[in-house]
Amino acid sequence: MTAQFTTTDLQRPPALTIDDMTRTVLAYLIGELRFVQFDDNIAYVGNTRARTVGDEVQTRHPRAGEIRVTLDKLADTSLPVTSDDIEQQIEHFGASLAAPLASVLAARITQDLYDSGVDDALFVSVPLPVDEGSVVMSYKGVYLRGQLRYDIARKQSVLAFDVLYGIAA
Repeated sequence: MTAQFTTTDLQRPPALTIDDMTRTVLAYLIGELRFVQFDDNIAYVGNTRARTVGDEVQTRHPRAGEIRVTLDKLADTSLPVTSDDIEQQIEHFGASLAAPLASVLAARITQDLYDSGVDDALFVSVPLPVDEGSVVMSYKGVYLRGQLRYDIARKQSVLAFDVLYGIAA
């Protein structure tokens, strides 16, 4: 006797894309940063190319005028993921993985703002470089890069997120 399968037996939920995962982590991150004073009205002066740690940007802020900010902070986190993690529904991904990842990033950003010693410090975030397998998304002036890579040394996929920023007093 042969087994009979229907097409529904063979269907798997569509895998989440790096765009889906980054958008979800960014939403959780913004929620975690609800007490942070950041302003998405900052206008960058000059070249707006993707930046790296140590670069400076000239910004024009509606209240503070033109200021230079050194991009010397990087909040990042990563974790190994399985195909089951990537193939789960977006709601489950949000609760099981995105929320904890966003909490790690938010804790780092919040601590850096606290360590600045200035109550109304200006948080300035810029996009990081992207390549195949990565994406940058932004909301309210917070740029989040998401990457899904295969780590050959660990022999597993790794999901990573990072925010490049500086703090102006």
